[in-house]
Amino acid sequence: MANAKPINLQGAVVAVTGGARGIGLAITEAMLAAGARVSIGDVDVALAEKEAKRLGIFAAKLDVRSRESFAAFLEATEAALGPIDVLVNNAGIMPMGAFTAEDPELAEAQIDINFRGVMYGMQLALPDMLARHSGHIVNIASLAGRFAIPGAAIYTGTKFAVVGMTEAVAGEHRDSGVNFTIIMPSKVTTELAS
Repeated sequence: MANAKPINLQGAVVAVTGGARGIGLAITEAMLAAGARVSIGDVDVALAEKEAKRLGIFAAKLDVRSRESFAAFLEATEAALGPIDVLVNNAGIMPMGAFTAEDPELAEAQIDINFRGVMYGMQLALPDMLARHSGHIVNIASLAGRFAIPGAAIYTGTKFAVVGMTEAVAGEHRDSGVNFTIIMPSKVTTELAS
């Protein structure tokens, strides 16, 4: 989804949401191996700090449901590491169950975390990237963003929304120097899937 110059990860500042476990932690470790300076944000701040200490990286509390929390995380990352070159919007939840039996609070949480959190991250990180004509937004969606999964209607809806939003924003900023990537994993053996 990009016409921009790829970012050299050696020394790049990468912020990963939901980075304390699962796919987020695996991305963090891969970015470190590529030479990036990584910041992880997670609602489980104790686990994020534990993993950050183990890996020698920066960690901060992040609740992606809150625009203010997201802004504070990005500001703390930049204060510690410098301007963000790559934002990986990874935080997400995946409850399963019949649509008509879905707990309303759980449905709202999926919309807030899986979609609204990605929107906040993009809206907050993108202006600085656009001003520098450089950066990369990576949104972790799911194959459920292209193929509906019975028993996961709300989850599927949030992932379709992430895919559509990312494609639209990438189109708006086609010649900006900023890259946009959607990653759509299928079933992954992580805590999320279990």
